[in-house]
Amino acid sequence: MKPARFLAKLLLAILVFGLMSQPAVALGGKKPVIRSIVPYSAGIGQMVTIQGFNICTQSNPSLTVVTVTQKTVPFTPFLFQAPSNNNEIYVRLPDTLAAGGAKITIKTLDDNLVSAAFSISITAKPQPPVLRKMVSVDDFSTITQASPGQDVGIQGFGTDTVGGSAVFLQGATSVTVPLKTTWSSGVIGIVSVYTVPATFVPGPAFVQIKLTTAHGTGKVSYGLLFTVVSP
Repeated sequence: MKPARFLAKLLLAILVFGLMSQPAVALGGKKPVIRSIVPYSAGIGQMVTIQGFNICTQSNPSLTVVTVTQKTVPFTPFLFQAPSNNNEIYVRLPDTLAAGGAKITIKTLDDNLVSAAFSISITAKPQPPVLRKMVSVDDFSTITQASPGQDVGIQGFGTDTVGGSAVFLQGATSVTVPLKTTWSSGVIGIVSVYTVPATFVPGPAFVQIKLTTAHGTGKVSYGLLFTVVSP
């Protein structure tokens, strides 16, 4: 074989191999990739934040399907629909899971592409959530002050279950307040809404979140400091 012909065939083989080794891409989008799940260890029925690339169609989150597989059995978690962004979605793990390992995959229906499986550790009781900041329920802006009886949002990771509650602390006073609602936003993430106790007086206070499911009550989170002010 002549050197020129051999070189041409070699270049063609390299080109074909390179095309075959490219990641799967469908018309209209790319394969979803899960980079992290927060918290990595979460309780049955607890909310988790899934972060990655191409994991949600922001204009229509219903086109995203999340599957939790445990011992080859698939489960469908609750997906917060209001709007996630392309790189982060929020789901509540199914109550029908068991403690142990599980794998999560994401499928985008507009492209019919499925991510590689991502491992997560499932515990019976909820794990303590991570509280990042207090936000206004009007515009999600960060706030450090709130009035007695005011609704406030607590932003963080793993803050939601069907049976969530907040513990507001001021001095020797401790008041447990039930979860009012949970919102999700592509800008701020997950926000759990609670009402500051009407009996609180102006001064420093703390809020903690404690999660409860049918499998038990988890440990309370670290406290988030804020200041109670007059209405």
